[in-house]
Amino acid sequence: MKYHYRILLATALSFFPVSSGLSMTQEEQDAQKALGSTISPELDLREFVKSVVPDDSSDKYIDNVTKVWRNTINSPKREILQDNDLQLGVGEKDYGYNFPSILCIQKKLLEFCAQADHEVHIADVGPGFGYDSLMALLTKKAKVTAFEKQEAQCEALQFTVKQTIFTQVDPNFPEDKFSALHADFLEAPTLQEHTFDGINVNKVIHFFNPKESKVFKEKINFFLKPGGRLFLTCLTPSPDTEIDKFMKSSKEEFPGYLFYRLETELTESLQFGVAKLKEVRKPADYEESAYYLETHKQEGSNLMVTIDRVMHYHTFETLTRFLGGDFKILETCIIPPKENMGTDQMISIVAEKL
Repeated sequence: MKYHYRILLATALSFFPVSSGLSMTQEEQDAQKALGSTISPELDLREFVKSVVPDDSSDKYIDNVTKVWRNTINSPKREILQDNDLQLGVGEKDYGYNFPSILCIQKKLLEFCAQADHEVHIADVGPGFGYDSLMALLTKKAKVTAFEKQEAQCEALQFTVKQTIFTQVDPNFPEDKFSALHADFLEAPTLQEHTFDGINVNKVIHFFNPKESKVFKEKINFFLKPGGRLFLTCLTPSPDTEIDKFMKSSKEEFPGYLFYRLETELTESLQFGVAKLKEVRKPADYEESAYYLETHKQEGSNLMVTIDRVMHYHTFETLTRFLGGDFKILETCIIPPKENMGTDQMISIVAEKL
């Protein structure tokens, strides 16, 4: 089965066809320049890398890891598509997205790996192309098991992580430190209790409905060791938006579970206008988790693109209730849309398993 990728710009909707290789096409380079650098001026990347890799690491290793991390931070956002999804019509399958690394999330994961007094085993749930897995491995203090239920994502993940390490950092890197399972974490193969020292769930749980969220909570409770870390990032409503108002007015146990319709216009020059939120409501019975419908409609010289989607937005309060008395939230941060290449804020937490 053949897959393509398309780059999504700051509106999270614009696209260019790109290849699956590691080298960037001219379109990707142009898109990256349009987005600008997301690297925080307060963080010296090389000095930080030096602090999370082994003390005996060579200057060459530190430089290579720094370059890889810089590339993951500035990589374009990509959507995985099949051939028939590139044509006009209706798409009913979301094959997944890959996002650039976000410093305030990844930095905490790398510090956790580096500061451990033993090799830590990290579960990376829904890892995209595996940028978080990749950087955790490069600390040389982590073993990583990735869970990816989308076949296309799993293939891209294995390619990206292994090829990046072997061709850009260290051809002798131990291959057995990384495994990518084509598996749904909610239906994960039988593993022993307390298998993982850390679980990374970056931009995944907003796809879960209330029932799936409860199963996910059971899984992390079972798999994560006491004292282990949960790194979790998901959608949270931007202030004073229709989604924010909907969540505040909802009285349900999971107030963030909602349907939305987003519409935007693609002109002849392949430039998207501002995305318009057309509808927000409680999902219908048939609109289950990750419900997705993308409709392309030609209107004169313009292409109108409408996306219907069901997502689960969270706030600090809903995450606190969700984790209950099993976790202690250690840190939290809000990531604005321009830093996550989306149309909404995200909330990120680090929590300790009690």
